Amino acid sequence: MDTHYLLGVVPRVARVDVPFAGELIIYTPPNSGLSQDALIGFHEPSARGDGGSANAATWLARNAEHWRPGWIELALTAANCSWLVPMLHRLAAKENVPLKEIQAAYIAQNGGRVMPSGTIYELIDFVNRGTVADETTSC
Repeated sequence: MDTHYLLGVVPRVARVDVPFAGELIIYTPPNSGLSQDALIGFHEPSARGDGGSANAATWLARNAEHWRPGWIELALTAANCSWLVPMLHRLAAKENVPLKEIQAAYIAQNGGRVMPSGTIYELIDFVNRGTVADETTSC
């Protein structure tokens, strides 16, 4: 089983212009069983975990072609993950962004808390239990 990392949760907000409201933002490191590329996923916090993952270049292409410009930046900012935006562009350019760098940015943004990790279903359970704000280091 691959290890995934919880970057944040897009809040359920009244604004209709925030995409993926209520969904978990999950990072999957490169060379996983899913892809050679690092993946960013948006997943519903349900037992089915509906959602999808894609590499950064794909999300940014959708940003330009299918949805209104800036939607991914808006979703990441709403989820308190604006720190990820520059890394997303670096990943899209095929730059190596080490997991340790992503973890360090997460820790700096989240008051020293370590990024939760586990399977996608463990991360969904972690969020549904309301333990995202705990000092837990993994699910």
